[in-house]
Amino acid sequence: MSCGSYQGSQIQFDVSEEKDEMVAMRDNVRLATNLYRPAVNGKPLEGRFPVILERTPYHTPTHHGNSMLRTTGRYFAKRGYVMVLQDVRGRGQSEGEWPGLVLSTNEVNDGYDTVSWIAQQPWCDGNVGTVGLSYTGATQCALAL
Repeated sequence: MSCGSYQGSQIQFDVSEEKDEMVAMRDNVRLATNLYRPAVNGKPLEGRFPVILERTPYHTPTHHGNSMLRTTGRYFAKRGYVMVLQDVRGRGQSEGEWPGLVLSTNEVNDGYDTVSWIAQQPWCDGNVGTVGLSYTGATQCALAL
């Protein structure tokens, strides 16, 4: 297959959106987490899917948040992925304090705890990837530590 003929993943599903699931970190601070899951007629499909995670200070689209993040979540869910969007500490609906545009050790621990939580979910097939630019890219580097 040449690059010119590659079609990418195709839209196969509807999307189920679950907003503000509060995921507890090791210190009991809870982070607001939105899930975008493959669905049929708005009902999440049973089974396990690969997961894409983005942890962001740019507010998940729960109330007056970032509509671009919602678009990303819907894009991947329609193509057979579970998209997990999580507000970092002190941002959006998440508890705790945000240190500003300086990564803290909380980002390392929170990233690890979030991936551990994802891996335990019945909809996760064990494959977790991450996406993001700018601060959300830095949360990926923190998670790698």
